[in-house]
Amino acid sequence: TKGPCVTLPLKIKMERMLADLKHLATFGKRGQGVNRRSLTEDDIASRQWLVEQMQTSGLEVRFQPVDATHALNLSAGVSNSKVLCGRPFN
Repeated sequence: TKGPCVTLPLKIKMERMLADLKHLATFGKRGQGVNRRSLTEDDIASRQWLVEQMQTSGLEVRFQPVDATHALNLSAGVSNSKVLCGRPFN
């Protein structure tokens, strides 16, 4: 990703993060593990859920070709303040 690296103070709520990760792991859960192949029903549902979580948190979600997704914190007043970027979200 081009542009300056911006470091912003983030307050991470560990309990919420762990709960979200546990919920994300329910998509494609198989026994003790997770099997969530790209573009399967479980994969698409997990991505939709995560995008909803980012939007609910006030982040602007942008998609790029080849499956890359970025979550931006535009309220910080910095044009390139990425909170999350990746492909895929696993």
